[in-house]
Amino acid sequence: MTVLAERILTEDQEAKFLDAIKRPRDHVLTLLYLHTGARLREIVGDFRRKCLLCEHYQSEPHYDKAKKKRWFSKVCGKTKRKLPPNPEPCHAWIPWFHGLRVEDIDWAGGTIVIRRKRHAKEFRVHRLHVDAETLDELKRFLAESKIKSGRIFDIGGREVEHLFEKYSRAVGFNVVPHVCRHVHITRAYDASDPFKARERAGHANLNTTLRYTHLTTKHDKKLIDDMYGKPQPS
Repeated sequence: MTVLAERILTEDQEAKFLDAIKRPRDHVLTLLYLHTGARLREIVGDFRRKCLLCEHYQSEPHYDKAKKKRWFSKVCGKTKRKLPPNPEPCHAWIPWFHGLRVEDIDWAGGTIVIRRKRHAKEFRVHRLHVDAETLDELKRFLAESKIKSGRIFDIGGREVEHLFEKYSRAVGFNVVPHVCRHVHITRAYDASDPFKARERAGHANLNTTLRYTHLTTKHDKKLIDDMYGKPQPS
């Protein structure tokens, strides 16, 4: 499999990668990453298993002198009773970081709302404009899937990474979700200025945004033309 020289896709590579994705959900998901520059879990969210009894779990050390072996057993900090090796959690998967929801889409204004993590328990709401092509495909996907409210994508971050690995094998070059973020920020930087690109990326520091930008072939050619005043052959 070809490894990208930079964390950037050419327009031909992007088109080839999108053509390889036949499932509507995966296609619109990839478009959102490419056309918004959102981080992986800002679109699909992050769900973690949490147990209210976890704070009461304690480990008791044991040592077998004959076998010279040490092990630990779990006990409840309140009742001191032993717990089974893999106690069932008292809660199912609960949202820790909400992804994109139907309620976050403003169809008339052409925007979506994403939540960007600042600290462990603090998020910043960010409104991003989205192109008409992506919004139209997202609307079709919601209609066909009969999703009227709540989370749009029923998968987690690891599953998205596995999907990208599968499609990367199909096209012959490696694409990970974070490459889409590099692509979007680079194109936003080329089309406008560093400050607008930073706003799209949601970075607090401009230097962070500049680390995401890459010199594309088109702008490299323009740079040489401007420096030496002689058009280079295409």
